[in-house]
Amino acid sequence: VDVEDGVFRTTKGPEYPGEATLSVNGAVAHDHLPVDGFGVRGNTTAKFVKKPYKLKFVDKPPKNTTVFRMPPGKNWTLLANFKDQSAVRDKIGLDLGRRLGNIAWTPESRYVELFVNDQYRGAYLMTESVKIDGDRVDIDETHGMIMETDGSTVEDPLLGFKAAHGIVFAFKDPDEVKSGADFPEGVTPAKLDAIRTRINLFESKLYQASTRAQYPDFIDVGSAIDFHLLQEFVKNGDGAFYRSHYFSWDPSDPTGASGNPLRDGKFHFGPAWDFDGSAGNPCCDSSTEYFASTEDWIMRGTGLGSTDATYRTQWFAQLFKDGAFEASVEQRWAEVRTEFEKVFTTEVAAAKAAIGVGAANDRNR
Repeated sequence: VDVEDGVFRTTKGPEYPGEATLSVNGAVAHDHLPVDGFGVRGNTTAKFVKKPYKLKFVDKPPKNTTVFRMPPGKNWTLLANFKDQSAVRDKIGLDLGRRLGNIAWTPESRYVELFVNDQYRGAYLMTESVKIDGDRVDIDETHGMIMETDGSTVEDPLLGFKAAHGIVFAFKDPDEVKSGADFPEGVTPAKLDAIRTRINLFESKLYQASTRAQYPDFIDVGSAIDFHLLQEFVKNGDGAFYRSHYFSWDPSDPTGASGNPLRDGKFHFGPAWDFDGSAGNPCCDSSTEYFASTEDWIMRGTGLGSTDATYRTQWFAQLFKDGAFEASVEQRWAEVRTEFEKVFTTEVAAAKAAIGVGAANDRNR
């Protein structure tokens, strides 16, 4: 990536235009693609010395032309994997999420080595960006949204809120406040009020024993189960609904006339995302026992070192109080267990081979 005027950001802020050249083993695949914006992204990861980036092309590469064998697209993410010295956790999690068929869409990814203004920045995992798109999360841009769990505080009350039981939710896409006839796809007060009302209504049912069984009216159960199995299997440090967990909501077609199941007014869990703090890799505090332990259940609230009841009692802890949900999880595990076994038998070795010499080059950098 060559950034216009040689500007190179190392902190989150403005994004800069430029151009990019994509090469495979030294052979140019795309030359001088115009870049609309290049800049630092992320939350905790943006504070590390090796920065993650977002990359937006002016146009998609020519039709039917892939990006490193991934679909064409304008928006891309470059994950730094600075916290994960194995550099395989994000790749393993994303690929496993893609193989679980009830999570509607999860980004493809490829290992790359990044140069910015002719300076080598290290090995990265280049992924499709999580966004509303007919080829990604296929929901209506006017009525639909991708939401994420977003830590413990509401950073922007126009883009997020704290629900009745303490979980913070924020807009992932759209992520800008826009209103009026010219911007129907932006975040509006009406959209914020609608999702807040829906989540609080769901929680009012879920957290009460007498009404908990109504959860299928609010969530897509198949995607919830696959999402749970993935997060629990990798022991994700953010797994207890803390940060960067996504679900889509589109109430535009409750009768199913469109044939698109994502528009049925239920919460559909996914895309899968953010696994660098999983599989025994401490998120923030190495003294927190459960990060390195295979015992207990993060998603059921019994494996948390934190005393915060918000994450001990979150949605999945409540769902597991329902015998029918637990039985469905057991049945699904029997169906997909072989996909999880592949992590040990083939997937870690495949990821290691894919990053190849990039791992040593990254450590040297």
